[in-house]
Amino acid sequence: MKIKISAAVIAVSLLLMLSLSACMNFTSTADRGAEACYRQLNAGLDHLREQLPAITKSAEHAAEAYVRDEFAISSSGEPGLVSESLGRAGGLTAITKIGSASAAKTKTIVLLFPSTATLEKDLTAMTEIQKQGGMIILFGKSSMADAAKKAGLTVDCFIDTGFPRPSAGHDRAGAGFPADSIMNMAALWCWTGEFVAACTRLGKMPPLYQSYSVPGSRERAEKLRGSKFHSETPEPVLAGTLGNQYLSALKESLTMLNEKELDHIRLVAEQAESAVRSGHTAYISAMGHALNAHMPLVKETGHLTPFKADTPLGKGDFIFAIAYDDIFPKLLDDSRKAEAVMAWSLTDYKTAPGTGPGAIPPGQIFINQRWALGDAVVTVPKYDINILPSSGVMAETILWMTLAEIDLLETSN
Repeated sequence: MKIKISAAVIAVSLLLMLSLSACMNFTSTADRGAEACYRQLNAGLDHLREQLPAITKSAEHAAEAYVRDEFAISSSGEPGLVSESLGRAGGLTAITKIGSASAAKTKTIVLLFPSTATLEKDLTAMTEIQKQGGMIILFGKSSMADAAKKAGLTVDCFIDTGFPRPSAGHDRAGAGFPADSIMNMAALWCWTGEFVAACTRLGKMPPLYQSYSVPGSRERAEKLRGSKFHSETPEPVLAGTLGNQYLSALKESLTMLNEKELDHIRLVAEQAESAVRSGHTAYISAMGHALNAHMPLVKETGHLTPFKADTPLGKGDFIFAIAYDDIFPKLLDDSRKAEAVMAWSLTDYKTAPGTGPGAIPPGQIFINQRWALGDAVVTVPKYDINILPSSGVMAETILWMTLAEIDLLETSN
């Protein structure tokens, strides 16, 4: 028996096969790349919101010690997170650093972000703090809490920032994407907001920095130097209010980033991958409290090489510069002379010619970090400034979304 197959049937079959192939390819990359990182972060923020009651309870306990028992407040552990907590727009002016190998001279509340590289050292230092009556607030994955217990450290509160993991079979959400680090950063500011609110309910308002990009902010900071509290009695803020505000603001910013900047992130990744494929070097030059400390993590991925001031640029090299609110003029000039390719990420409120995005030459990619002048997204009733910054989270997210996209390109080719 002979079976005749028409040309139409063959065509339909081929289309189905092509469609199936496309679907299979989509499935294989659905949990990778920049967009997968964005989805992970959204899930992480939802995870933090679920923990808000525990964060608030911890902050209330700390505020009692800070206001009534005259405790100090400090941070310790992973250098990037410690740096993020200190001297930050919208952050506490009174917070100080505790060296991982030294103990505080007075009782203190310690926001502890253990580093896997120095875990034993970090935890040992905290046992000394605790012996002096200090309070330990531990941020991290459950494995960090387990390690603290094994080290004999009884933490006063554990904030679980362990990241929701991808589904089985999709564990490459982006070149070693340091989700826990970004979640620790978000949790730091969420906790800070609840700490401030708890202090107001005790009749005290701790001073917080205003971004030095705002005119008059340096003079304001100088007036507050050495002050543990403002002299005015604050309006009490309900529990959960400031933490929720911060998480909602981050969600909104991340949504805008994904909707408006994802194509730009992908273009940067393509330029970096193309430079390397052509035998050139793809560099990263970044400025930020946490970003500077996380360059070794970036180097480990092998996708971007941290740029140094004495690095010789060559024709065809690529540089991705992540700044704050303005460009790096010398780097731009050096890249022009070397005929290297540049791309940028910074925020957009500087509108004068020759500054901010306006200083980026035509044809160079610009990823907008999308945060406003003041770098603070939470309003405290009757306080003179907004508090809690988003720039650190946004800059770090852009970096790792870009690295995830480069990873996707390199492993797909």
